[in-house]
Amino acid sequence: MDSIIIKKFALSELFSSERGNSKLTKAYCNKHKGKYEVYTGSTKTSFAFIDTFAYSKPLLTYTTDGEYAGSLKVLEGKYSVGGHRAILKPIINGLPLLYFKFALQSLFFENVKRGDVPSLIWSNISRKEITLPVNNVGEIDIKKLENIAKEYQKLSDMKQKLYNQYEKINSVDIDIFKSSSTKRKVFLVEDILNTKGGNNKLTLKYINQNQGEYPVYSAKTKGNVVKGYCNTFDFDMECIRITRNGKAGVPFYQKKHKFSISEDARIYYPKEKYAKCLNLEYLVYALKEGLKYKGFSWNNKAGKAKINKIPILLPVTHNGEIDLEAQKQLLS
Repeated sequence: MDSIIIKKFALSELFSSERGNSKLTKAYCNKHKGKYEVYTGSTKTSFAFIDTFAYSKPLLTYTTDGEYAGSLKVLEGKYSVGGHRAILKPIINGLPLLYFKFALQSLFFENVKRGDVPSLIWSNISRKEITLPVNNVGEIDIKKLENIAKEYQKLSDMKQKLYNQYEKINSVDIDIFKSSSTKRKVFLVEDILNTKGGNNKLTLKYINQNQGEYPVYSAKTKGNVVKGYCNTFDFDMECIRITRNGKAGVPFYQKKHKFSISEDARIYYPKEKYAKCLNLEYLVYALKEGLKYKGFSWNNKAGKAKINKIPILLPVTHNGEIDLEAQKQLLS
């Protein structure tokens, strides 16, 4: 087998970056409706369609700010690019854009500046390096990159298929009260739960400088929800963690262990009066029912005041007291 020669390249040696057109606001697009798509910061839905286009060839782009900052996408067809997206223009002819979409994604996400509005600036990543296969004279092996890109795409298609199956299963609405004669009563979150906010000092930089064994949970709701591991912890309790940013308003059960949370989440735990009559695993289900119609998102954060008013439907005894045994039975 032939040995592979590799070489490091700075991103600035491979691409230049050009910001999208800031005039392509929602108001502008509404006045110039047409059939050509405008791509900007949104990654889940179409932003707008207008009557002109700026580009007609495939280009690699990335979102510059917002919840999905740093998301890479190859755009094709006739289209325009808005102000919340930037274009990576190849400096070297023939670079396979699909390869770099996959190869650079982790690097871009890792360099997003977190805050109220996450952002990614080209000057902060242009000097970052990527290792690429080259030929005997040190030129990038385009053919090899194209072959790798095909394998990346196969893997991506497989992951998407599995994700679609997961979403289909997860969307099934199961009413655990159905066909049950259990008496129920509505409580507000603030009536039965205490809350504490996350720690704003727990940035990736801080965690990397204070590495240890205690997990720090973030606002992620899928995949690895652990932001990192620190040498200190803020909590050692059973509780419910609710995300504030990103896919906001998602509750998770946390068994008793030593951990911390970032500022993008809060924890909730029973008030002393209710400590012995609440099953927190059941409560996560009940919270999901109360939260699912609130439409929390990056722009509609699941803040303390909003969560406090979420209704929770709990089984109660004939005396109107919260029924712990009924919660356990409904979970079984």
